Amino acid sequence: MKERESKLVKQWDYKGKLCIIIFNKWTLSITTSLKDYYTGYVQSSLNKNYNDLDVKVHGGLTFENSLEHFNPDLKGFFYGFDTGHAFDNPKVQDLNYCIRECEQLAEQLIKLENK
Repeated sequence: MKERESKLVKQWDYKGKLCIIIFNKWTLSITTSLKDYYTGYVQSSLNKNYNDLDVKVHGGLTFENSLEHFNPDLKGFFYGFDTGHAFDNPKVQDLNYCIRECEQLAEQLIKLENK
């Protein structure tokens, strides 16, 4: 049994950027203290280490790579963030919150790509 199940819950285009939100649910009984959480991703042509990017997003960037391991149709390079931090509250960092964060991240990536 997997310790976590992940499900793509939203995929949309924002100003030419593919945005993805995945919901992560813990499945093992020993993980009762862990919260289910969302992760958000935005496709980018930058292909740089996320530590080298000056962007503001919830909890900071925590992902840089392809999402083909999750779904082979998700081609390209993505930057992502998650809402699984100790200070997060699933009632606050909900789907709508993550949509806004993805779109704000997309805006910042567009600016960096156009430099």
